[in-house]
Amino acid sequence: WRRLTARVAAVARSGSLSDRVSVGGKDEVTAVAEAVNATLASLERSHRDLVRSEARNRALVEAIPDLVFSIDRGGKISEIRRPQKATSAAHNHDGQHGTPDEIIDLIPTHIQQMAMPHVDKALESRQTQMFEFQMSVDGNVSYHEARVLANSDHDAMLIVRNVTDQRMPEEARQNSLLLKEIHNRVKNHLRAIRSIPETGRHGAEDSGLG
Repeated sequence: WRRLTARVAAVARSGSLSDRVSVGGKDEVTAVAEAVNATLASLERSHRDLVRSEARNRALVEAIPDLVFSIDRGGKISEIRRPQKATSAAHNHDGQHGTPDEIIDLIPTHIQQMAMPHVDKALESRQTQMFEFQMSVDGNVSYHEARVLANSDHDAMLIVRNVTDQRMPEEARQNSLLLKEIHNRVKNHLRAIRSIPETGRHGAEDSGLG
């Protein structure tokens, strides 16, 4: 038993799950040693699977082209992860890209108060919450979509995606429809104004005043 105890202590000190306890013989001590080795092998496999899973999850998170950060019930922001490749978050009037890095830095504090009701609801319901917001930096407007997921009982994760490229065509279409409506209304008003003298002249002729 002393040899087994010493071997187990040595494995514990090494901290390596690949180490094994070696005790010769076929007695009760040997059976215990084999059980210890089986447990170590199972722990080693579990640790290896966990490392692989964490690596996959890390790769997936790094591949997400979104801003990710944590926010607690008190509104404190932490663990901000910027997108690997910042894409344009705004367009100016000349169609040029805005300053995505600046906008990304401003987003967490910009939506801090706006996000709190959604954070509280996500923590209470354990269901993903969504909301949208827009920002304006140096005259450049950007549109964003935020998802709120509960991390624990006290904090949530926010995933913020830039949807400006999807929104800009729709905004342009709405502006085009608005301009068309204004044009039609102006044309109708001008037509009505031009018809007034004609109506007045014909009325005078009919009354013999012409």
